[in-house]
Formats: sequence, structure tokens, C-alpha cells
Amino acid sequence: MGNPESVCEAAIDWTAPHLMFCAFWGSWVGPLVACWGLVVGSFLGLSLLEIGVMPQVASATATFVMMFSSSLSVVEFYLLKRFPIPHALYLMAVSVMAGFWGQFVIRRVVAFLQRASLIVFILSAVIFASAVTMGVIGVVKSIKMIHNHEFMGFLEFCSSQ
Repeated sequence: MGNPESVCEAAIDWTAPHLMFCAFWGSWVGPLVACWGLVVGSFLGLSLLEIGVMPQVASATATFVMMFSSSLSVVEFYLLKRFPIPHALYLMAVSVMAGFWGQFVIRRVVAFLQRASLIVFILSAVIFASAVTMGVIGVVKSIKMIHNHEFMGFLEFCSSQ
């Protein structure tokens, strides 16, 4: 399970470059992520690792931020009546069960191997896989829509429609 005393005594050496790094990411990545629709936690987890936060803390913080961000999206979609409730409940149940099982398995593997760096590798692999998957699916859908001459949601700048 790890030594809880070493976790509680962990500290970041807040130097001027670290503060500048955090200010930069807070000022630029947040608005860019909001505009591009990317998950904030992906960037936050890697940024926290960059400044020396322990992998367990960085992973937990990134997971919380992803959950909070996606919860706000769910509320927005509910208010706009964009998804059926039974479908949403099914997806929620699957994701909660997967989260608990993943936490259980990873905790056991990290305790067995005594390597917290496994969390960093898994976080990096998930971010890479999701980025590649989103990119490939987006390109395939866009090519299909262009081929079928479908409306892709882009209007002219001066159009009022």
C-alpha cells in the first residue's frame, strides 16, 4: 500500500520557475481546453507530474477534475434534453463499475510490484489512446460527411442562419 508518512510529508519545492509554469498553464491551457473540448484532467495530470507532485496525488487530482468537468457536461446535456435518461444511467453504471475495478486492480498491482510509476505509465497510455482514438474517429467522420455532402456545422462569418 505504501508508506503513508512519506505521502503526507511530500512537498513541492515552489521556486519561481514552478510558479511561472503553473501560472502559464492556468492562464493558457484552461481557455484552450475549453475551446477545443479536450479533457482538462489530461493536461493537469501531466502538469502536476512535471512540477514534482507524487503520481498518486497527480492521478487522483486529475481524476477528480475529469469527473467534475464531465459532470458539468452531463448537467448541460440534461438541461438541453440531448440524451435519454436510461442510456445515461447505463453508461454511468458501467463507468462507476469500471472505475472501482480499475482502482482495485491497479492498487493490487502497485502494491505487488512496489512501483508507483505504473500509475504514470497507465495515465500516459490512456491519454495517448484517447487522443489517437478521438483523432481517428474525427477524421473518419469528417471524410464521410464531406463525401456525402453533409452539413458539418460550419457557417459563413456573416451568415445569420
